[in-house]
Amino acid sequence: MSLGVSGGRRIMSAVLQLIAFFIDFSINLETVIHHPRINVHGDENILFDTAMDLGISEKLSQMSDKVTDYPRNFS
Repeated sequence: MSLGVSGGRRIMSAVLQLIAFFIDFSINLETVIHHPRINVHGDENILFDTAMDLGISEKLSQMSDKVTDYPRNFS
């Protein structure tokens, strides 16, 4: 598998999550690309895809008061 992307500070975590979903959970590449992701890029904010399972977003909100939802495919 080879992945290449361009963009800003969220790209590294997005690519790492894509690889983890593909390898660790054996999710096919097409599904992995469209799978909801979480981003923590150095500051205290936790960003999550609005398509994420409600239970996961609630758990994130319990862990931090700086959780923000983002629209689908925010990378």
